[in-house]
Amino acid sequence: MGRMVWVLLALLPLASCLRVGFVAPDDDAGDAASDQPRLDFDAPVALDAAFESGGDDLLAPTVVLNMAVQSDLDDGELDGSGSFGTNGYAPQGERNCWTYMGGYSPNVGPGDGTTISFFRFALPRAIPDGATIVSAKLELYARAGWMWQPQAHTLSIFGERASDAARVTSLADSPQKPGGRTLTTASQPWGVEGDGPLVWPSSGWQTAPDLSAVVQEIVDGAKGVAQNAHLQLFIYRPPPNDSGEVAVEDYCHSDGNHARLSIAFRR
Repeated sequence: MGRMVWVLLALLPLASCLRVGFVAPDDDAGDAASDQPRLDFDAPVALDAAFESGGDDLLAPTVVLNMAVQSDLDDGELDGSGSFGTNGYAPQGERNCWTYMGGYSPNVGPGDGTTISFFRFALPRAIPDGATIVSAKLELYARAGWMWQPQAHTLSIFGERASDAARVTSLADSPQKPGGRTLTTASQPWGVEGDGPLVWPSSGWQTAPDLSAVVQEIVDGAKGVAQNAHLQLFIYRPPPNDSGEVAVEDYCHSDGNHARLSIAFRR
């Protein structure tokens, strides 16, 4: 009897998540058996309310959303010099279906010294208001660079503060222009000022540092983002004193290595 009491005491902390059933003894089991409670594993299980509501961060399930650029109009390049594309807007990249990002010496052209790339992704499902972004991983397929110095240059990654970011359609949409797109306050450095020197290969996938803070600001500012709504990222170097750019595959490239984004969140 004493051993059974200790078992029951050990089970008390589970009372919020397991319903204990008592099984009536057989008529001929004896009086001693009638005093012995037994667990009924056919009794219904009641989940703790914190688990059901996702209130406990340790128990709340993590949802992972994987997406990629789906259209040639959803990535491209902006250059204030206006030296390529349509007045500096190039949805197919600068050349060879390569999109450049970084900066250049202002004396190269009449622009503001930045080369901006943009990437727009459609959410396969909603991210609700109050969600916590656990991780946000951006992957781009590298295609060489121009005057890039790993020990000196850093890219900056921003998000657009919008509940459903519209497509970029001209240089006027540049976040560097008056009336252009509004960027998140949060940004993520990618390079020597972030995780260390960014060596850019002539080909191969490159993974940016975690963008959780950037995506979190978008979700919080929009009070949740609906299914099929769009998140848009902008990458460039702040106006530098020298030139340095890297190139990635644009959607139009025949190899089909489209930019991709993976977001994990908890409710």
